[in-house]
Amino acid sequence: MHDVTCRTWALRHVARSLVQVTPVAILLLVLLGRSWVTYLGIAGGVIMALIYSMAYIEETSAHRLVKHGYPADIGREVRMRRSTRISDQEHYNAVYRFPPN
Repeated sequence: MHDVTCRTWALRHVARSLVQVTPVAILLLVLLGRSWVTYLGIAGGVIMALIYSMAYIEETSAHRLVKHGYPADIGREVRMRRSTRISDQEHYNAVYRFPPN
């Protein structure tokens, strides 16, 4: 749940996508050899993989939560609640400061 609802959830998703595409890129580099065409092709493939990954980021996150037993839209709801939270100073005052008497 934390992985798809924390502040850096999109960066985590990008990192996960890069980890999944890296073995294929290395394999292609080994099989095709080192040339500018190979580097350009691998870079294009990685960019396309990231574009598709980011296009379906919400759906992928919801699917991961469902696989772990959570309701489908709970991730989006938790992220919305966190984004509409009061300002940091107001939050600090509400939690750590007592109301004036």
